[in-house]
Amino acid sequence: MGALLLLLSDARFPAGGHAHSGGVEEAAGEGLVDDGAGLRDFLVGRLLTVGTLGAFAAAAVCAQARAVPGRPPPVGPLRLLLREADVEIEARTASAAARATSRRLGGQWLRATSAVVGGPVLGPAGAALLAAQGAVAGPASAVVRLLGRDPLEVAGILAGLAPDLDRTARAAAAASSSPFALLPAPGAPVLDLLAETHADRKERLFAS
Repeated sequence: MGALLLLLSDARFPAGGHAHSGGVEEAAGEGLVDDGAGLRDFLVGRLLTVGTLGAFAAAAVCAQARAVPGRPPPVGPLRLLLREADVEIEARTASAAARATSRRLGGQWLRATSAVVGGPVLGPAGAALLAAQGAVAGPASAVVRLLGRDPLEVAGILAGLAPDLDRTARAAAAASSSPFALLPAPGAPVLDLLAETHADRKERLFAS
Protein backbone atom coordinates (compact mmCIF):
# COMPACT_ATOMS: atom_id res chain seq x y z
CA MET A 1 0.00 0.00 0.00
CA GLY A 2 2.94 2.33 0.60
CA ALA A 3 3.98 2.17 -3.06
CA LEU A 4 0.40 2.77 -4.17
CA LEU A 5 0.17 5.87 -1.98
CA LEU A 6 3.33 7.18 -3.59
CA LEU A 7 1.83 6.68 -7.04
CA LEU A 8 -1.47 8.35 -6.18
CA SER A 9 0.19 11.30 -4.41
CA ASP A 10 2.61 11.96 -7.26
CA ALA A 11 1.94 15.33 -8.93
CA ARG A 12 2.08 13.53 -12.29
CA PHE A 13 -0.88 11.29 -11.44
CA PRO A 14 -3.49 12.23 -14.08
CA ALA A 15 -6.33 13.35 -11.83
CA GLY A 16 -6.31 17.03 -12.85
CA GLY A 17 -5.06 18.56 -9.61
CA HIS A 18 -2.16 20.30 -11.39
CA ALA A 19 -4.65 22.71 -13.00
CA HIS A 20 -5.89 24.03 -9.63
CA SER A 21 -4.16 26.34 -7.15
CA GLY A 22 -6.45 25.79 -4.16
CA GLY A 23 -7.05 29.52 -3.83
CA VAL A 24 -3.40 30.53 -3.68
CA GLU A 25 -3.47 32.24 -7.09
CA GLU A 26 -6.07 34.70 -5.82
CA ALA A 27 -4.33 34.96 -2.43
CA ALA A 28 -1.05 35.83 -4.15
CA GLY A 29 -2.82 38.38 -6.31
CA GLU A 30 -4.22 40.03 -3.18
CA GLY A 31 -0.79 40.11 -1.53
CA LEU A 32 -1.77 37.57 1.13
CA VAL A 33 0.95 35.14 0.03
CA ASP A 34 4.19 36.76 -1.07
CA ASP A 35 6.93 34.96 0.86
CA GLY A 36 7.70 31.67 2.60
CA ALA A 37 6.02 32.67 5.85
CA GLY A 38 2.85 33.69 4.03
CA LEU A 39 2.82 30.43 2.12
CA ARG A 40 3.20 28.39 5.29
CA ASP A 41 0.33 30.27 6.96
CA PHE A 42 -1.84 29.72 3.90
CA LEU A 43 -1.08 26.00 3.80
CA VAL A 44 -1.76 25.58 7.52
CA GLY A 45 -5.11 27.26 6.97
CA ARG A 46 -5.87 24.93 4.07
CA LEU A 47 -4.99 21.88 6.14
CA LEU A 48 -7.11 22.95 9.10
CA THR A 49 -10.15 23.57 6.91
CA VAL A 50 -10.37 22.05 3.43
CA GLY A 51 -7.76 19.40 4.23
CA THR A 52 -9.42 18.29 7.42
CA LEU A 53 -12.87 18.00 5.88
CA GLY A 54 -11.46 16.16 2.88
CA ALA A 55 -9.46 13.76 5.04
CA PHE A 56 -12.42 12.85 7.26
CA ALA A 57 -14.74 12.47 4.26
CA ALA A 58 -12.25 10.31 2.33
CA ALA A 59 -11.64 8.08 5.34
CA ALA A 60 -15.36 7.64 5.97
CA VAL A 61 -16.13 6.83 2.33
CA CYS A 62 -13.34 4.24 2.14
CA ALA A 63 -14.30 2.64 5.46
CA GLN A 64 -17.92 2.28 4.43
CA ALA A 65 -17.02 1.15 0.89
CA ARG A 66 -14.84 -1.61 2.31
CA ALA A 67 -17.80 -2.76 4.41
CA VAL A 68 -19.98 -3.29 1.32
CA PRO A 69 -20.06 -6.99 0.35
CA GLY A 70 -18.31 -7.96 -2.85
CA ARG A 71 -14.88 -7.24 -4.34
CA PRO A 72 -14.99 -4.90 -6.05
CA PRO A 73 -18.12 -3.51 -4.33
CA PRO A 74 -21.18 -3.08 -6.57
CA VAL A 75 -21.49 0.28 -8.30
CA GLY A 76 -24.94 1.05 -6.89
CA PRO A 77 -24.04 1.06 -3.19
CA LEU A 78 -20.87 3.01 -3.94
CA ARG A 79 -22.85 5.70 -5.72
CA LEU A 80 -25.17 6.00 -2.75
CA LEU A 81 -22.20 6.41 -0.42
CA LEU A 82 -20.68 9.10 -2.59
CA ARG A 83 -23.99 10.93 -2.92
CA GLU A 84 -24.44 10.95 0.86
CA ALA A 85 -20.90 12.23 1.37
CA ASP A 86 -21.41 14.87 -1.31
CA VAL A 87 -24.49 16.24 0.45
CA GLU A 88 -22.60 16.62 3.72
CA ILE A 89 -19.54 18.21 2.09
CA GLU A 90 -21.78 20.64 0.20
CA ALA A 91 -23.42 21.70 3.47
CA ARG A 92 -19.96 22.52 4.85
CA THR A 93 -18.72 24.49 1.81
CA ALA A 94 -20.18 27.97 1.58
CA SER A 95 -18.69 28.96 -1.79
CA ALA A 96 -20.51 27.77 -4.89
CA ALA A 97 -17.25 28.00 -6.83
CA ALA A 98 -15.47 25.85 -4.26
CA ARG A 99 -18.28 23.28 -4.38
CA ALA A 100 -18.03 23.08 -8.16
CA THR A 101 -14.27 22.64 -7.97
CA SER A 102 -14.60 19.97 -5.30
CA ARG A 103 -17.01 17.96 -7.44
CA ARG A 104 -14.88 18.38 -10.56
CA LEU A 105 -11.72 17.21 -8.84
CA GLY A 106 -13.56 14.40 -7.06
CA GLY A 107 -14.99 13.11 -10.32
CA GLN A 108 -11.62 13.27 -12.05
CA TRP A 109 -9.99 11.48 -9.11
CA LEU A 110 -12.57 8.69 -9.20
CA ARG A 111 -12.16 8.17 -12.94
CA ALA A 112 -8.38 8.15 -12.73
CA THR A 113 -8.11 5.80 -9.76
CA SER A 114 -10.74 3.44 -11.16
CA ALA A 115 -8.84 3.22 -14.44
CA VAL A 116 -5.44 2.75 -12.81
CA VAL A 117 -6.06 0.64 -9.71
CA GLY A 118 -9.64 -0.55 -10.15
CA GLY A 119 -11.83 0.70 -7.35
CA PRO A 120 -11.66 1.67 -3.66
CA VAL A 121 -8.53 -0.20 -2.62
CA LEU A 122 -7.24 2.28 -0.06
CA GLY A 123 -7.82 2.00 3.64
CA PRO A 124 -9.25 4.94 5.61
CA ALA A 125 -5.84 6.09 6.86
CA GLY A 126 -4.30 6.08 3.38
CA ALA A 127 -7.25 7.87 1.83
CA ALA A 128 -7.22 10.48 4.59
CA LEU A 129 -3.52 11.13 4.15
CA LEU A 130 -3.92 11.55 0.39
CA ALA A 131 -6.77 14.03 0.87
CA ALA A 132 -4.91 16.06 3.48
CA GLN A 133 -1.71 16.05 1.46
CA GLY A 134 -3.54 17.07 -1.70
CA ALA A 135 -5.03 20.10 0.06
CA VAL A 136 -1.58 21.58 0.63
CA ALA A 137 0.61 20.09 -2.12
CA GLY A 138 -1.44 21.62 -4.95
CA PRO A 139 -1.23 25.21 -3.68
CA ALA A 140 2.45 24.73 -2.82
CA SER A 141 3.22 23.59 -6.36
CA ALA A 142 1.21 26.47 -7.81
CA VAL A 143 3.22 29.04 -5.86
CA VAL A 144 6.41 27.93 -7.61
CA ARG A 145 4.83 28.81 -10.95
CA LEU A 146 2.97 31.90 -9.76
CA LEU A 147 5.68 33.63 -7.75
CA GLY A 148 8.84 31.90 -8.90
CA ARG A 149 9.60 30.67 -5.39
CA ASP A 150 12.54 28.34 -4.88
CA PRO A 151 11.17 24.76 -5.23
CA LEU A 152 13.50 23.62 -2.45
CA GLU A 153 12.11 26.24 -0.10
CA VAL A 154 8.56 25.18 -0.92
CA ALA A 155 9.42 21.50 -0.46
CA GLY A 156 10.92 22.34 2.93
CA ILE A 157 7.71 24.07 3.99
CA LEU A 158 5.70 21.00 2.97
CA ALA A 159 8.09 18.72 4.85
CA GLY A 160 7.58 20.82 7.96
CA LEU A 161 3.84 20.14 7.73
CA ALA A 162 4.32 16.36 7.62
CA PRO A 163 3.58 15.80 11.34
CA ASP A 164 0.35 17.80 11.02
CA LEU A 165 -0.66 15.81 7.93
CA ASP A 166 -0.04 12.55 9.79
CA ARG A 167 -2.07 13.70 12.81
CA THR A 168 -4.96 14.74 10.59
CA ALA A 169 -4.94 11.39 8.80
CA ARG A 170 -4.84 9.43 12.06
CA ALA A 171 -7.75 11.42 13.50
CA ALA A 172 -9.77 10.93 10.31
CA ALA A 173 -9.10 7.18 10.28
CA ALA A 174 -10.10 6.89 13.93
CA ALA A 175 -13.45 8.54 13.15
CA SER A 176 -14.05 6.77 9.83
CA SER A 177 -16.87 4.59 11.12
CA SER A 178 -18.95 7.64 12.12
CA PRO A 179 -21.94 8.72 9.99
CA PHE A 180 -21.28 11.30 7.31
CA ALA A 181 -23.49 13.73 9.22
CA LEU A 182 -20.76 13.89 11.89
CA LEU A 183 -18.05 15.09 9.50
CA PRO A 184 -16.23 18.14 10.90
CA ALA A 185 -17.32 21.57 9.70
CA PRO A 186 -14.24 23.82 9.86
CA GLY A 187 -14.92 27.36 8.66
CA ALA A 188 -12.81 29.02 5.95
CA PRO A 189 -14.52 32.33 5.03
CA VAL A 190 -11.38 33.80 3.46
CA LEU A 191 -10.91 30.73 1.24
CA ASP A 192 -14.59 30.93 0.26
CA LEU A 193 -14.22 34.59 -0.69
CA LEU A 194 -11.03 33.93 -2.63
CA ALA A 195 -12.75 31.11 -4.54
CA GLU A 196 -15.66 33.33 -5.53
CA THR A 197 -13.40 36.21 -6.61
CA HIS A 198 -11.16 33.90 -8.60
CA ALA A 199 -14.12 32.34 -10.41
CA ASP A 200 -15.01 35.80 -11.77
CA ARG A 201 -11.48 36.64 -12.84
CA LYS A 202 -11.11 36.88 -16.63
CA GLU A 203 -7.36 36.19 -16.80
CA ARG A 204 -5.95 33.42 -14.62
CA LEU A 205 -3.34 30.71 -14.77
CA PHE A 206 -5.23 28.09 -12.74
CA ALA A 207 -8.82 26.85 -12.84
CA SER A 208 -9.37 27.57 -9.14
